[in-house]
Amino acid sequence: MKSRGYAKNSHGFPNSDKLIFRKPLNKKTIAITRKPEDAKEFLNLVASAGGRAIALPTIDFVPNHRAIKNAIRRILVDNFDICIFMSPKGVSMLCSYATQAEGMEELKSILNTKAVIAQGPATKNVLQNYGISVEQIPDKFSSEGMVSLFRRLELGSGKKVIIPRSGKSNDYLGKELLSMGLGVTELFLYSTKTAVPGQIWNEFVNLINQGEVDALIFTSGSSVCSFFEILNKFTFSLHHLPLTSTVIISIGPLTTKKLKERSIYCIEASEHTIRGTFELAKSVLESKTLPRRD
Repeated sequence: MKSRGYAKNSHGFPNSDKLIFRKPLNKKTIAITRKPEDAKEFLNLVASAGGRAIALPTIDFVPNHRAIKNAIRRILVDNFDICIFMSPKGVSMLCSYATQAEGMEELKSILNTKAVIAQGPATKNVLQNYGISVEQIPDKFSSEGMVSLFRRLELGSGKKVIIPRSGKSNDYLGKELLSMGLGVTELFLYSTKTAVPGQIWNEFVNLINQGEVDALIFTSGSSVCSFFEILNKFTFSLHHLPLTSTVIISIGPLTTKKLKERSIYCIEASEHTIRGTFELAKSVLESKTLPRRD
């Protein structure tokens, strides 16, 4: 019987020229609730670990051009101290519109005189790509993490905060900042709607029915809601999942809450990022891998 992962010579030691390197996600399939164009980082991470990734489009982003135009105007003329960006999508929509309207340089100039705070590293990277400096990101990349950051900062009352974000955002962050004596203006740039399922969904449903999806990653509360709405079109329920072979992973607390409302057990990533969900999936799936017997 051969040892798992490598061949040995007559002395019982590995033959350096016959080492067999098995990637941690070899023959594993992981699905994520994002469009392929928004899941490039995840697709690359899974592929590099030897696994197969499935990008499931669950939501479409619908920009509100009038609201975006108004948000740019407010940023340019309002007297505010801090601008909080909660997602890469919000940054992209705002800055893309400003670029098309030839107002990006002015927008960048104004924001670079303010304290800009990004919810996480992905949002920070998009801002920096547009030439906007980011002063801080919270330790936890979530609304709760943002609130904790502001509590530590102890800014005192009177500071004014602008938050460009999704129209489907909950009111937790705004209420908490108001309770600290801050002036809060939320600018809702876009909404979301359930995506129309394509062929990849047929493939996913077949695989999950056969118990061949090793992990399923949810990336937002909206994606949870839309995921189930789409599944209903296939007359399929996630409750039929063989949970002993499929790991359900949540990117953060709001996503976890939506899953728990549906009585779906999940494991929440400690780092609320795409890389964080990948590392958690890899860790869990590696620990579940049975020794190979040749």
